[in-house]
Amino acid sequence: MALKQLLNGSQPYKFALIEDTVDEFSFVLLRAFINESLCNGKEVHVFCFDQLPADFERNLVVQKSVRLYIHDFFTDSAEWLRNTGSQKVVNNKNIFSLIHKSSADSSGQLVIIDSLSSFISSYGLEEVYRQIHQSIYFDSFHKSNFVRQLVSVIYKETILHYDTTITLLKHLASVWIAVLPYRRNSTGKVIVKILHKKANGKLLKQVEECYIDSAGLFQSKKVEITKEPSSKFDDNELPSQLTTFNLGLKEEEKLARSKLVLPYLKTENSGGSIYYEPDENDDWDEEDPDDDLDV
Repeated sequence: MALKQLLNGSQPYKFALIEDTVDEFSFVLLRAFINESLCNGKEVHVFCFDQLPADFERNLVVQKSVRLYIHDFFTDSAEWLRNTGSQKVVNNKNIFSLIHKSSADSSGQLVIIDSLSSFISSYGLEEVYRQIHQSIYFDSFHKSNFVRQLVSVIYKETILHYDTTITLLKHLASVWIAVLPYRRNSTGKVIVKILHKKANGKLLKQVEECYIDSAGLFQSKKVEITKEPSSKFDDNELPSQLTTFNLGLKEEEKLARSKLVLPYLKTENSGGSIYYEPDENDDWDEEDPDDDLDV
């Protein structure tokens, strides 16, 4: 499955963007990305914009790891409270520089941003785009800000001019995962749509069903979404009490309508001849205009 391959690293990517609503099912996806990366020996850096680091770590339900770093941008995202310290970040600097300061190994890293919506609200869309693009794709010039893989969530309801924002971010992302609305069933399974732009130029599109099994493990499988059949309009289904007018037709009225021949539909059976009936306003000339020609 495409999602499992993204989680275990068999399908490489640079930036995975998860598009979700306030239902926040995406946290289960974030937890799956974190668990798989830690099991594979990668460092994981989490930038908390939407909740306290302690709350985020408690909801992870994973074993504590020295390779898990959680950075607090919820308490003081604008740096109003911090005056000193090695972890200080100024708004006009790249926040991913924290990875270089705290990381012990840059060979394999996963960076999680719990809410790209809050990141944009604090820094602005232009600055967020610049920082992500610089950290992911300009590694040869900005090694201190180098990010191997980035996963982030954006919520539709919390962004102004959302269509413009998501268009720019989808252009930057190599993987787009959309949690489809109203697809959660009674078993808690959720349908997601995956769009993966591979390095060789190929485009992978897939729809998968995600859920947590009885052992607490993340599972997914490919599914096919069938379109609901379109209902045809039936005259007989018109509500009789909608208006004081009679909206329907009786059988004899339908028969009379079918026998009615409209004037522009009259046809002749004489082999397609053209008939012209001049009226009193026509300037009709009986003489042949070519009489003076020797033909």
